[in-house]
Amino acid sequence: MQGSSQQQARFREGEDPDHCKYVMEAIATKRYSQELYEARDLCFKKFGRDKEAWKNHIPHWCLDDPHWHGLCDIFFTEDWQDLSKKNQNNRTLSGLKVAHHCGSASSHQHFGKLVSFIK
Repeated sequence: MQGSSQQQARFREGEDPDHCKYVMEAIATKRYSQELYEARDLCFKKFGRDKEAWKNHIPHWCLDDPHWHGLCDIFFTEDWQDLSKKNQNNRTLSGLKVAHHCGSASSHQHFGKLVSFIK
């Protein structure tokens, strides 16, 4: 990718630019999903099911207000609510709470959790 003045990324010699782009897009997709979840969670905690209040609480990362308004409309559809409830039930089906706020766990910690779950 080196050489063009339009390009914003440089790769080491021998790197596969297509693979690098794939990895970058995967990371961006995951991060965007996290941002959406956090924005929905915050709005739900602050405003409950008041869709208009959600629409007025535009996240810092949203560059175009109508995009956030459209997302709010989607979040309040019956299909979205049903899917959200189904996913929530699937996540808690095992009875274990999945915590993502503690940072990375070592393999030893994962092993300990699995052993205590089996007992």
